[in-house]
Order: sequence, then structure tokens, then C-alpha cells
Amino acid sequence: MNFKRIELIFLIAFLGLNIFLFQLYNEGANEKENVTNDNETASIESRLTADGISLKWTLSDEKKEGYYLSGEETSYASLINEYQNNNGIYNSHSVERVQDNKLVSYVNVEFDKAHVKKNVTDFLTNQGVPFGNEYTYSKGFSKLIDSEKQLLAVQAWEGIEFNDETAQIVIDLQETDKKTYITKYTQAHIEKIEPLREKQDLYSEKDAITTLYNNSRIPNDSTINWARLGYYRAFKVRGKNVYVPVWFVAIETKKNSTSQIEQVNAISNTVISGSSIAEVKN
Repeated sequence: MNFKRIELIFLIAFLGLNIFLFQLYNEGANEKENVTNDNETASIESRLTADGISLKWTLSDEKKEGYYLSGEETSYASLINEYQNNNGIYNSHSVERVQDNKLVSYVNVEFDKAHVKKNVTDFLTNQGVPFGNEYTYSKGFSKLIDSEKQLLAVQAWEGIEFNDETAQIVIDLQETDKKTYITKYTQAHIEKIEPLREKQDLYSEKDAITTLYNNSRIPNDSTINWARLGYYRAFKVRGKNVYVPVWFVAIETKKNSTSQIEQVNAISNTVISGSSIAEVKN
């Protein structure tokens, strides 16, 4: 047999063996990674279960992107004065007052509770609500409670809602003669919203729950009802608000039936529940 032919056969066999071993290595590495991820998931969930803490859904490790944002609170007093100086009627609404830079308006608009999102959208866009098209109904952050009967509409930035009193409309409902009416709305608005830094990767929902657990913020024998991501005002600098993406986590304690909302900074993965808003004037 030709020596060069034998040499070629051995070379092909050698390359084939290397390819086979490389494939085995990759498959083993992938299996190891999957096992590691499964163990990490089981770890936090098993620790929650061991402490009698229940979850109403499966934790997600999806990492979204977000910003540090700045924005200025709209001055409703200035807007009303402008309308009045021009002999205008401010949105044909009975404006009772501007309090804490929030616009309080009384209306009387029939509301269909069977189609909440559509009716809120129609109200915001067709009833003269200032900047109404910048808000959307927030089912996640809505404060609709039977005793209070309130809905929440919020501003958003690139798909992430603001969960902050400076960027929301609280809509009051009242039932009369088996019909439901919007009777009042209290509105705050932010303008000139802009990123302060480049977009950043955010910690996941699972990361936030793990951080709360490791910091003893989740009581034993409790239920984690939901976790939602939203922009929250962290501090104020020279009249401008600075907002950060935050994970809001609702926890209900079974023993005394109390509820709490914990907050985790989604950029730093640190607990910020109960933190006050710092203001820098100079």
C-alpha cells in the first residue's frame, strides 16, 4: 500500500477522533451547565419551601434592560393659570385644586367595568385629560380595591411602567343605581424624560427574590403574591427627579394576614424598601 495513502488514512482517523472527543466535551459541558442552573433554581425554591414560603408562579431568570432616567414634574398650577389668563376653560372639568403638584378634577363619566382597559383608554384620550395619551391602564400596579374602587394609569418608558406617584393618574369610581361612574381623578405627570446613562442589564426577578430572602425580608410562613418591574423615584437633583428600575415584590404573611411591598434596585440588586428620597438642591 502506498505510504502516502496510509498516512492520509491515519490523518483522517486522527481528525475524526478529535472531532468526536470535542463533541463529547461540549455535550458534557452543556449537561454540567444545565445541572448547575437546575440546582440554583432548586436551591432558592427549596429554601423558600423549607421556610413555609409559597410562590404563586415560577420564578423567571430573564434579564431585561433599563436606564437611570431623569424627568421634571409638570407644574399644573402654571398650566391652569395659562388657561385662565387666556379665558379658556381647563378641559371642561371642575378643577377643585392643585395639591402637592397634583391636579384634582371632578367628572361624571359612565364606566363599564366589564371592559376596564378599553374604558380607561377612552377616558384618558377622549375626556380632555391633560397628556392623556401618555398614560396606559396598569393592571399590574392598579390599586383597584373593593372598598376604595380606584384604578391606576401610569406613564412608561420603553415598555417599563413607572410605579411612582409622580407619574400616575388615580381614577376614583363610584356606583350609583347599579351603574359605575368615574367621579374624580388625581393626576401627576413628568416631562422631559431622558436617560442619564447607557442602557444596562437588569437583575432578574429570581435575583430579586433571592436577595430579599438572603436579607431576611421574606417572613416564614408567608406567600409571595407577585413581583413587578417599574421605574421608581430614587432622588431629586436641582428640581429634576432621578428614576431607577426597581423590582416590587408583594408578600402576604399568613400568621396575621398582613401585606408588605418590598423593593429591590434592579441595577444594583440591593434592597431599598423604606428608603427615603434624597434631595440635592445645590
